[in-house]
Amino acid sequence: MENYKKLPPEEKRRFWHQYITAWRQNGQSQKEYCRNEKLKISTFGYWRTRLSGEKRFIEIPIKIESQPTIETVINDGIKIQVKKGFDPDLLAQTIRVPEQMS
Repeated sequence: MENYKKLPPEEKRRFWHQYITAWRQNGQSQKEYCRNEKLKISTFGYWRTRLSGEKRFIEIPIKIESQPTIETVINDGIKIQVKKGFDPDLLAQTIRVPEQMS
């Protein structure tokens, strides 16, 4: 597999990662696997060592569903939360009701 040498570094890494992953799942010895895949065992060993020392990062998507809120505490611990885009008139009415109950 001489054509891998012309690949950019990240593609080279992926190229060898695929072969090494397949070898691990295959159950053959390195020597047998390299012979069957027509790979140089010394190059295979170099990349196996190199890739085993790399730290791999896994991207974990985070979905943030909550909106920023403002929390106000009035009269004996009554809490009112408002989110971005709230109606100020409705908030004023909401605050007046507990105040009138006191």
